[in-house]
Amino acid sequence: MPSFPYPVDGVVYDIDGSTLVSGAIVVALDVTTAEKISTTTNALGQFQLDLANLSSGYTNADKIQVTATYKTESGQRSLSKRHTVDTGTGSYSAGNMVLHSGSEPFGTCNITFASHSNSHSGNLYVKYYDRTNDNPVFIIESIAGTTATLPFGYLGVKMSGGFIRVFESETSGQSNTVEVWK
Repeated sequence: MPSFPYPVDGVVYDIDGSTLVSGAIVVALDVTTAEKISTTTNALGQFQLDLANLSSGYTNADKIQVTATYKTESGQRSLSKRHTVDTGTGSYSAGNMVLHSGSEPFGTCNITFASHSNSHSGNLYVKYYDRTNDNPVFIIESIAGTTATLPFGYLGVKMSGGFIRVFESETSGQSNTVEVWK
């Protein structure tokens, strides 16, 4: 595994898209090896991680997920971006990461419908996770300019606490809304 640097950087903004977030936790997860490293954003909302600091390092074509999370009095906000390691470029800029309020917990409920609107330029993926073991329960993918709604039928899907994460493609912005009908 390469031991030379592979910096990952970006800037975290709050949901308004203009307020810089200081103290957000940023995690780079190597999906291929399940190893992760983390840091916090500085006063200017900036972060930088180096994949060379992963315990096993990294290899070309490893799948990386960069997640920024910020807790407020009203709940948790987060955003994730995905990247495939390219040792030819030697780095990855996550760019501006605008947090989503859709990452707040939705508690124990029966979900009957979930809907996600995407008014931006790339595909967006909304994953609903079980809070107990951090496993994804279901995913909604919406292409640019569309709304995706996923019905669960009469009984819905019972969740014992959970949360939502929004995953961006490399070219997309942020979703407008994430809604859950309980």
